[in-house]
Amino acid sequence: MMPKGGQANAGATGLARPLTRNIVIGSLIAALFAFLGGFSSEAGGATPARLGTAGNFAVLAGSTITNANMTTITGDVGLFPGSAVTGFDLCTAVPAPANCVDLTGALTVGDVALEPKTALLTAYDELVSLENTCTEPTPVELGGKTFLPGVYCSNTFLLSAGTLTLDAVGDPDAEFIFLTGSGGSTLDSGVGTQVAFINGAQACNLYFQVASSATIGVDSAFAGNILARTSISLATGATLDGRALAQNGAVTLDDNTITRADCETAVPPTTTTTMPVTTTTMPVTTTTMPVTTTTMPGTTTTMPVTTTTMPVTTPTTPVPAPTPTTRPVTTTTTVPATTSTTSAATAAATGIGITATGTGRGGGGDSLTGGA
Repeated sequence: MMPKGGQANAGATGLARPLTRNIVIGSLIAALFAFLGGFSSEAGGATPARLGTAGNFAVLAGSTITNANMTTITGDVGLFPGSAVTGFDLCTAVPAPANCVDLTGALTVGDVALEPKTALLTAYDELVSLENTCTEPTPVELGGKTFLPGVYCSNTFLLSAGTLTLDAVGDPDAEFIFLTGSGGSTLDSGVGTQVAFINGAQACNLYFQVASSATIGVDSAFAGNILARTSISLATGATLDGRALAQNGAVTLDDNTITRADCETAVPPTTTTTMPVTTTTMPVTTTTMPVTTTTMPGTTTTMPVTTTTMPVTTPTTPVPAPTPTTRPVTTTTTVPATTSTTSAATAAATGIGITATGTGRGGGGDSLTGGA
């Protein structure tokens, strides 16, 4: 048989059995309180719808609730029909008590817890009714295995070592349901074991229907909604990300941390809408403004003209006086000419030659030379 949704790892076997259900009784009780106006099976907030008003509780028991050492609880705590709650003093008291609870939520004891206990009975029976969807036995040992969303059935479940991994394959609403059925027995986790969630899986969508009792080991980190017909016990240091809901028996705590697992609202995918780009070209309007020429009355200012005559200075270069040149004075002495007149006839007759010599210098005179 193959569990709905499929199992990632095969292992040992456990067998699904026919179940005896109390759906009729639960439905009658639910209808009665709905008629009286005191019962509502609607889930509040982000609590799992399968649990109805029981989803508001982190711890719900039938007979007693006992705590040792310091325990922290986030979510309501309820007890019905029992009334014995032990070790629930406030940790803020001075001096701090040895056994105390740091509670974020309400403590409801007695008849006021009837409504959530009725919702728990209904949810338990609805889970048992899903056994007919298991088509193949589920391994008893859950440690070291990975499971896909689905319904898994076995007489008992054991997480003795390692990690139980739940893979939602990207669906945050995917459910993981482990059933022992009405004829099954227990759920046990070993020391230091843990539960892991991948690909969108959430602790609020993990269910363990246990026909008798559940025990969570020392220092283990367990998760999921444990719906036990009888009792639930958390060993020292164990943590639970989910709910401990016991129908008839006790819930026993010892230095634990229990946080009610609420479902995170799925974030819708982001849709990006790209608007078409519209380019609008506005007509270019050229406005010619009239040119206005404003002639301001002119004021003519005549500035007095000042004429400055600079004296012209002509540099005078002294001309050297000419050097007088004294030439030797030439004295011409005119000697009075002595005229000798000889008639030509005489000269010829006498045979005298006549030579005329010009004026001589230095007192010379005429020279007459004659020859025979």
